Parts: sequence; C-alpha cells; structure tokens
Amino acid sequence: MRSSEAGATAAAADAYQLIYGLLLSGEIEPGGRIAVDQLVRRLGVSQTPVRQALVTLEAEGLVSKTHLVGYRASELLSRKEFDDLFAVRILLEPQAAALAAEQRSDEEVVALKALQDEMTGQAVRDGALPYALFAQGDGQLHHRIAGATGNAWLEDSITRLHPHLHLFRLQYRTTVTTDALEEHAEIVEAIAAGDARAARAAMKNHLRRGQRRIERSFR
Repeated sequence: MRSSEAGATAAAADAYQLIYGLLLSGEIEPGGRIAVDQLVRRLGVSQTPVRQALVTLEAEGLVSKTHLVGYRASELLSRKEFDDLFAVRILLEPQAAALAAEQRSDEEVVALKALQDEMTGQAVRDGALPYALFAQGDGQLHHRIAGATGNAWLEDSITRLHPHLHLFRLQYRTTVTTDALEEHAEIVEAIAAGDARAARAAMKNHLRRGQRRIERSFR
C-alpha cells in the first residue's frame, strides 16, 4: 500500500474511533445532528475520511443520513426494537453456540477462554467491570462464537445485528455484575467440551438474563 493510501486509511480509522466514542458516550445525543465541519476541524483532516467513517457507522446503525439534511445520530432503541432484537438473537445465537461446540478447534477454544479470562480478571481486580469494557469483550466473544460455527450465513446474520453497539448506548454508565461473566464461562466451557446441547442452553440462558438486566434502562 502506498504511503498516501495508508495515510487515508489511518485518517478514516481515527475519524471512526472519534465519532464512535462521541456517539456511545452520548456526547453526540441520540437524534442529534452530526456537524461534519466540526469533526474535520477537530481531527485536522479533510472531509473525505470523516465521511468514510460516517458511511461505516451508518452501516452499523449508529447514524442515519437524510437527503439535504446530512447525518444524525440514531435514536436509542425503543422498547419494541429492544424486544425484537433479543427475539432474533435468541433464534440465532443458541444455534451458533451449538454449532461452535460441534465445530470447535483448539485455536478457537484458546481464543474464547482468553477473552473470558481477560474480562473476569479485570472484574476481579477492579471489583466491577464498567459496561464499556464488558460490551467490547462481550461483542468479541459473541462474534468469535459466530465465526466458529463454520456457517458463513449464520455468522453474517449475527454480525449484522450489531447488538452490542446499540445496547452499549442504553447501558453506557452502568457496571456489570459477575452474573454475566459466569454465564460466559458456562458457554465457553460447554463449547470447549464439545457439548452442543449445553452450549445452546447456556447461550439461551445468557441472552434471557441479559435481556432482563438491560430492561431496567426502560424503567
């Protein structure tokens, strides 16, 4: 890759990370207009990498574009959207866990255990795990499980939901109890053991309990 192309790619990545952080922290409020010119000045780049970042964020559902108006931050999930998201996850992800158990490789098991241990270790050290860190690790774990299924269609369907990005915005200022981490451990242990039935049940339990935990955001 030429140096100019590498620089453009790096600028777009920097723009993505900045806007991503502003959206998830609420500094750009749900429904708020995104001023491209302000972002350009803040980053000291041209409009091109900022617009490239916004295209990616639009694909992830975090921003929307209106003709002649520009980009706005997406609204937070409504209660119906939240319930619908979990309904789809509960259809797809337990099956993904079962397939991951059947298709498991030593490499995948090591990677899953490493992700689980990293989150658990931080929670033990700090006494609690900020939701920002949990959402990042949880997203990686679920995506890794989807990737381990050997079914590209299923993996793509789960990845396209981007659930952790949307749920993160509901829960940003909260912390996570050890319950969610213990649920992860049950899923990973079942996959490592090649027990498809236990992996399916553990994932369904994790999603059901996670749904109940996040429901508090609507109260």
